[in-house]
Amino acid sequence: MVKERLSSCSSMANAVRRSRAPAALWALPALLLAIPAPLVAVVTDPKPIITLAGRGIALVNGTQAELNARFRGYPADRKLQGELQAGLAPGTLISFCLNSQGAATLVATAPVALVFGIPTASFELDTVLGDAVPNVAAGDAIEAHQGAADCTAATLLVSARFG
Repeated sequence: MVKERLSSCSSMANAVRRSRAPAALWALPALLLAIPAPLVAVVTDPKPIITLAGRGIALVNGTQAELNARFRGYPADRKLQGELQAGLAPGTLISFCLNSQGAATLVATAPVALVFGIPTASFELDTVLGDAVPNVAAGDAIEAHQGAADCTAATLLVSARFG
């Protein structure tokens, strides 16, 4: 079998040389011979094990406020993201809390900043970056509170339930 591969590679190499192809193509048959057979590729599934999203809408200061949250649980890491778009003054502190089974826990605090002219406060936690990311289950909720106080004392603006 090796002799058959060598002779077919030699005849391919001769054909390439006769066609006046670039010298880089002359090495192609030799490279093909050097590849071990069979080749085995290991492919890992990049899909998360758990993906949950939540969206909440409420009126804040007479304008619509929207809270979007996303949780992704991978085998090796977890990510939690939240974004509030509301008619609040830039610099206003927003506390993002995770309400799980009636107990609210502060997960992040972010100031409102103008993003393309829209007052927005957001956070992103990722265990790969060393952040502490809580486990999230369907039915849990992310809450946006105005102020940097704990989750029960600050004014609740809007809540987004994961589902």
